[in-house]
Amino acid sequence: MNKIAIVIKVIGVLALIGGIIVGFNLYETPLEGYDYLTEKDYSVLFTWIAYGIIICFIFLGFGEIITLLQKSLNEQERQTKQLYDMHNAMDDDDSLLGKDYFNKAPTE
Repeated sequence: MNKIAIVIKVIGVLALIGGIIVGFNLYETPLEGYDYLTEKDYSVLFTWIAYGIIICFIFLGFGEIITLLQKSLNEQERQTKQLYDMHNAMDDDDSLLGKDYFNKAPTE
């Protein structure tokens, strides 16, 4: 697996965890003049959790795109190697239909 894709996915998970932690830290604010009384604002909590989820999905999506592109590149390299090997085999054996399929027109 591509290392960059792994790092991007880890950043996405850390963004989710960070959003949850920040949300829980900020949703409860102390009341002015009181030491132990606090006011809870759940909209702040849900906003930070939503931010974490959105950023997590974005980063996980980018990581998956990189993974799929890497798989596509690996498949293309495999197919290119097979074609190159076929070309070399045909060059070695000129009796294959009397044609060089890669460089010139059919020979008679």
